[in-house]
Amino acid sequence: MEQREAIHILTFAIILIISCIISYSIGKYSNLLKPNFVCHEICNIEQLPNTDSVLLKYGLSSGYNLRYMDDFLISYDTKNRIPFWVLETISINNLIRIENNYRKNKRFTVDKYFYKPFQSTLEDYKKSGYDRGHMAAAGNYLHSKSTMMKTFLLSNIAPQVGKGFNQGIWTELENKIRNVIQSEIYKSAHILTGPLFVPKEIKYENKTIFMMEYEMLRRNVAVPTHFFKVVIFTDKSNKISYMSFVMPNAIINGTIESYYRNISDIEKLAGFRIFPKIDFFKIKNKITF
Repeated sequence: MEQREAIHILTFAIILIISCIISYSIGKYSNLLKPNFVCHEICNIEQLPNTDSVLLKYGLSSGYNLRYMDDFLISYDTKNRIPFWVLETISINNLIRIENNYRKNKRFTVDKYFYKPFQSTLEDYKKSGYDRGHMAAAGNYLHSKSTMMKTFLLSNIAPQVGKGFNQGIWTELENKIRNVIQSEIYKSAHILTGPLFVPKEIKYENKTIFMMEYEMLRRNVAVPTHFFKVVIFTDKSNKISYMSFVMPNAIINGTIESYYRNISDIEKLAGFRIFPKIDFFKIKNKITF
């Protein structure tokens, strides 16, 4: 009897010791579960809008490292340190400027949400010769200082040629989209924007080969060869129209209209679906400027 009790006591003691070791280990390594340590893996669980969010109305392109900013959503490429894509939705209310909400009051900022080795930095862009190009445009958020400020996080930025592109036709495209919304023909617009890496066609020994070639900023940030933008306009009767573009990341002297591309072409280049809840073959209302 005494021997059996001794065995029970010993068993209980062993279990207690093991429990203490496990508790100590969990406490010691709990920092591994904190967002600041592995935010690129853990935080994404919390970085999705609610399923009834207007952002998700037409479906979500495949992506990861999602960063939810209330008015827009970023899928971040931790290898190239630029977005895969940025999804936003705007209405005329976005374009009513509140007092003192201007671009000149904002500063580009490192997005510390992501694991530090995967962040792009201000130093990456310094003297690079490229503009810090917005994917979600700052001008789409005149109604909110905090949201406009978020567009200046570097996770929303990709290197763009300045004069002749970011400061030219790209800005013109953004302005024209806002003009369509301000006309009040449509009540809202869903905008998907992102970089593309398109291989070059090269003739070699009587053969055609395709080669991928792009610049890197300080060995960290990839410079896209092209950019795409797809816009879904919804009118007051919930009918939709759309426009879709691909533009080279270069000095452009042509017109916006010359850069229209089919959705299927963009999907092939990007490697993911564009607004997957929409059957674009059934939509006849393709908008032109």
